[in-house]
Amino acid sequence: MNVLANPSSSPFPGSRVGRVVSLSPDGTTASIEIDTVIQHKKYLKRLRRVVSLKAHVKTGDQALKVQPKDHVRIIPCRRISKTKSWLVVQVERVL
Repeated sequence: MNVLANPSSSPFPGSRVGRVVSLSPDGTTASIEIDTVIQHKKYLKRLRRVVSLKAHVKTGDQALKVQPKDHVRIIPCRRISKTKSWLVVQVERVL
């Protein structure tokens, strides 16, 4: 599955689109995988690159219903913990 972020069509600068792989038990942290496909310069073979990021999911009044396999939009934010410096702002596609 290839999900590429198109920053020009997003109202959020620096945002990326990825797939939720897992959630923490309390639901505040989501592990997001971002797939990109690049082409080798010399051999022209398509290579798949996967980046795994941790993102914060808001709770309370502004809570988002995020489940594994959903496609979400994340934006960079201030560092929340040692590994978490992204914020889930929108659910793009629910699966």
